[in-house]
Amino acid sequence: YLPSGSIQLVNKSKVEVYISLQGTTQDGYTTILEYPVNGTIKTNAPAGKYVYVAWVGGNKLIGKFSLGRLDGIVINIYKDRIEIKAQK
Repeated sequence: YLPSGSIQLVNKSKVEVYISLQGTTQDGYTTILEYPVNGTIKTNAPAGKYVYVAWVGGNKLIGKFSLGRLDGIVINIYKDRIEIKAQK
């Protein structure tokens, strides 16, 4: 029953991708969501601040993002970078 938003993961790298989303909600709850990303995955996640760790064809990419209540983001995964955009 936590406030949540939507996340769309898109593998644009044409290689194997595995991503871990490690978040903390405003109330201090911890959540960890992990996915192999072969194409496009749509999921919901609790609102909060996240750190991601992605393995893209053996390369490790790390970053941060925030997810607000009722917000939606798209995480585009490339071979050498991760692009995070607001979902339209």
